[in-house]
Amino acid sequence: MANPKISGLRWWMISLLMLGSIINYLTAAPLAVAAPTILKDLHIGTEQYSWILGAFQGTIMLQPFCGYVLDVLGLKTGFALFAIAWSLISMAHGLAHSWPALAWLRGLLGLAEGSANPAGMKATAEWFPARERGLAGGLFNIGASVGSMLAPRSWCGRS
Repeated sequence: MANPKISGLRWWMISLLMLGSIINYLTAAPLAVAAPTILKDLHIGTEQYSWILGAFQGTIMLQPFCGYVLDVLGLKTGFALFAIAWSLISMAHGLAHSWPALAWLRGLLGLAEGSANPAGMKATAEWFPARERGLAGGLFNIGASVGSMLAPRSWCGRS
C-alpha cells in the first residue's frame, strides 16, 4: 500500500528547516551569557576565551565542506548526521574542564551548525520548483533573523 501524500509537504519541510535555523541561532547565545561564570570556574583568561570564540567562528566558515558532504551523502542522510553531531557536541560541552577542551568542542559545534545554511539552500533547490524558490528560501532565511532576535531575550532574561 502506497503512503498517502501529505498536503503541502515541501512547505512543512521548509518550516521545519526554518525552526531548526531558529534553534541554531538560539544556541549560539548561551556561551556569551555564561562567559563570566565559565571564565571564573575554568580559570580562563580573555586570550583563551578569544581562542574559544575563534574556534567556533573559524569552523562555521567550513560551510562549503558541509555542502559537499550534503551533496555526497544526500540531504536527508547528511543533515541527519550533522544534526546528531550538533546535539552530541552540544551535550559534551558540559564535560569540558579546560579552555582547550572547550575550544575544541566549540570548533566541532561550528562545523556541525555550519551545515544549516547549505542544507536549507539544498532543500529549497530540491523540493521547490524554480517559481517558488525565492519565497521558500526567504522563509528559511527568516530563521537566522528570528533566532538572533530571540536569543538575547531568551538567555539574558526579560527587562
